[in-house]
Amino acid sequence: MKKLWIMIFAVIMSVSLCACGGSESNSGSNQNAGSEATQNLTEQKIEITTENWSEYFELRVVVTANKDAFDEYSSADIVESLYLKDEVKDKVKSIEDIALEFKTTNVKGYTIEYNPETGELKMEISDVETEKRIPDIIGRFTPEERTEILEYVPDSLTYLYDFEYEYSEDNVLRGSALLYTDKECTRAKGTLIILE
Repeated sequence: MKKLWIMIFAVIMSVSLCACGGSESNSGSNQNAGSEATQNLTEQKIEITTENWSEYFELRVVVTANKDAFDEYSSADIVESLYLKDEVKDKVKSIEDIALEFKTTNVKGYTIEYNPETGELKMEISDVETEKRIPDIIGRFTPEERTEILEYVPDSLTYLYDFEYEYSEDNVLRGSALLYTDKECTRAKGTLIILE
């Protein structure tokens, strides 16, 4: 009887060892396939110009909500920053010295609603009353036309805009801002290394 149990145990052990060996060879082949796929990608060096910058980058309006020492929302900024496009982000191997210069014109009033807990941002061109404020503000705070140089620095804040707001009891920020709607890239520099 003991011999029978020993033989059964030996069979079970040999089967389990075979299974382990098979899975190791499978994982090895999967790793080889992954490294081959990486090796098949080629590096492309792309010089960023005033004509092609928008294929790789975009300007996004971002509201930042700030808390005070009591962990309560107390202030906010509205900015426009330079971001890599989502469809390009995973292909980029390196970014070298990116800077873009924009001439911005055509100031419009916007109503802003921002929920800092969810990150939801709603923007609409504002009503006539806000539009009436624009001539007063232009010249004092917001020039009719301005030139800005944006460098690509992840999570950096640029293009600070004139912004009036208040927080409601549910911590939703509501306010109005003056934004430039027309932007022309007048100078560009830097390179991207992309894997494709």
